[in-house]
Amino acid sequence: MSLNPRVAIPKYTGKSGLEDLAELPRADLDISNGLSSAPCLYSDRQGDVVYDYLFSPESSSNRLFVLFSGDAPRTKFTPPVFQRWRWSHFFPGHCLYVSDPTLRVSNVLGLAWYAGTQVFDPLQVISRMVISFAKSLGVDLSNVYTYGSSGGGFAALRMLTLVPEINGICVNPQTNIVSYNNGAVGKFFNTCFGGRSRDQMALDFPERIDLISQSSMLLGRKIIYMQNLMDLHHYDDHYLPFCEALGEVPLSGVDLGGRDVCTQVSINGFRSIVFSDMGGHSKAEANSAFRCAMSSIL
Repeated sequence: MSLNPRVAIPKYTGKSGLEDLAELPRADLDISNGLSSAPCLYSDRQGDVVYDYLFSPESSSNRLFVLFSGDAPRTKFTPPVFQRWRWSHFFPGHCLYVSDPTLRVSNVLGLAWYAGTQVFDPLQVISRMVISFAKSLGVDLSNVYTYGSSGGGFAALRMLTLVPEINGICVNPQTNIVSYNNGAVGKFFNTCFGGRSRDQMALDFPERIDLISQSSMLLGRKIIYMQNLMDLHHYDDHYLPFCEALGEVPLSGVDLGGRDVCTQVSINGFRSIVFSDMGGHSKAEANSAFRCAMSSIL
């Protein structure tokens, strides 16, 4: 698949719930019986936890994109929730969308970073399922790319600590949940981790909430990091510390120099892509940034 320069991605990433996917077939997930040749919504129960996957196949592709969702306000969405579903034809490969099973713990949770609770870690299960999907599709793990923005970007990066062979693409992610200045953090800790404070979470569950503390596992990995320079909190408190932890030189507005997008690749395979959008954290990645990211992997 090649990228048509005249086709632009939507201005908003969009989230889809069950009511938006009523036309799609649904099935219990059993990869041993093969995967659907058409888009399908799969459900998989592991103990008391339900995992939901939305699969969009691409004919004759040797790539798999695994997409995670950011905040899904519960006044608008009921799990499962999938983000960028209507972008599937823009990705040069199969697309596997993953809903955060943690949201099912409470009807007040809209953002949980796929970090689970004191008793379960959903990314442990999801990572094994991604490996199974790739094997069934005949996709080498080196051609698997996680993708997400904000809280979904955190999950996309954390997946790399669980599956060493895969690659990650993130957009304005949190890289340390404790450093996120948003009320969703306290709501998540109160609901899923017994009301622990930010400081206590950093001590008790660093591997679940802090990518900086796991930077040694991300060194030398193929990571494409898209950052909006107008999203000042995520630039200052998440992008810069992440670059520092990996020993990478961050890009700035000076590097952008009036262009739509600026990209920099290190010898370690880390790619920074910066763009500028006044919408800040609430807007999707710029079309030029997305195209730059996709072109770099084709």
